[in-house]
Amino acid sequence: MGRSLLRRRRLLSILLLSALLLASPGASADPFPFVLPAGEQVEDWELALALVSLRPVRSGGGDDLWIELAPGQPGWALQVHGASGLLRTVDVEPPRTASDREGIALLAFSLLQPGAVSTPPEVAPHQTDPPAPPQTDPPAPPETDTPSDTATAEGAPPEPETTDPAPTAVSPTFDEPLPESSAPAEEPVPLEPAPMEVREAAPDRLDRAPHPWGLARVAVDLRPGLDAGLRLGAGAGVGLRGWRVGLVGEGRLPGNLAGETDRDVWELGGAAAVAWTPLRPTSPVLELRAGVAARSFREGGEPVAVVATPAVSLRGGVSLTLGGLARLEPSAAVSLDLRRTWLVFGDAEPLALVPVSFHLGATLSVIPPEE
Repeated sequence: MGRSLLRRRRLLSILLLSALLLASPGASADPFPFVLPAGEQVEDWELALALVSLRPVRSGGGDDLWIELAPGQPGWALQVHGASGLLRTVDVEPPRTASDREGIALLAFSLLQPGAVSTPPEVAPHQTDPPAPPQTDPPAPPETDTPSDTATAEGAPPEPETTDPAPTAVSPTFDEPLPESSAPAEEPVPLEPAPMEVREAAPDRLDRAPHPWGLARVAVDLRPGLDAGLRLGAGAGVGLRGWRVGLVGEGRLPGNLAGETDRDVWELGGAAAVAWTPLRPTSPVLELRAGVAARSFREGGEPVAVVATPAVSLRGGVSLTLGGLARLEPSAAVSLDLRRTWLVFGDAEPLALVPVSFHLGATLSVIPPEE
């Protein structure tokens, strides 16, 4: 039911945008450029901008008039640029849904209408007409006695009263014809709507090509029973619509067992990783790994045993855009060994390695935008 309501709302939005575009005399066959900020996907804006005769681009400046959606803090700004510079700016909320993008597209279209960014026309000096001469009533004719009055005064019998005929409707007449207006009649302006293609925007599009990604990571490894150590890693893979899959390798520099000076452990492992992060200026990131860690236990610098242990880890953090293709991801992770590891040194009692470790660090990722 919720999905059906969403489709109805989007259909009403499409019909409203189409009606406004067809009724507007400012539509042209050459769409105006609409500059998208970094992190916004062209496919997400194509339908909303096509409905108002705008075309999404990555940069502007080569046209006489263009619109730019500029991100800022805390809100974004919709800016109209011309050959002379910035013409107008309107604050907007960052778009998160298709309805938000359609609303911004409609606002951008309204800013391009005649009079929205043009300068006011020059006004001619005010001219005053000469005052009209005062109207005077014509003098009343002198009062004279009528014969009936005279007869009545002399005692003659009054004339019999007569009944007036019923009044008849009289059409007004004009001595002179009304002056005709000298202003030329305005010819109707033909409306030429810009050609557009209306497509149904499917929620799950499969026509986007996967893109490669790579990362480098540094973190502090904290495991009970071991001294804190430094963990380094790198990985690569492919991504699509915010999802990333690939292979990651990491190693932990040698660290002494707690309270020991000649016994240490170093680790080298690999894992398959899957991560999710929306490609926005600031967005969350989640990553799940599953792999094998090979640990070497040494005493006095000599290897005692090498043990392979399966492990899983979960990482969460924040992904920040650094500019271009680079993103910085401060994060925290927890790793769990799926099998207990026992340490035996000579005649000493067996020692169990704690299966849980915590990692605090940062990841530098290189993720091309999706085309």
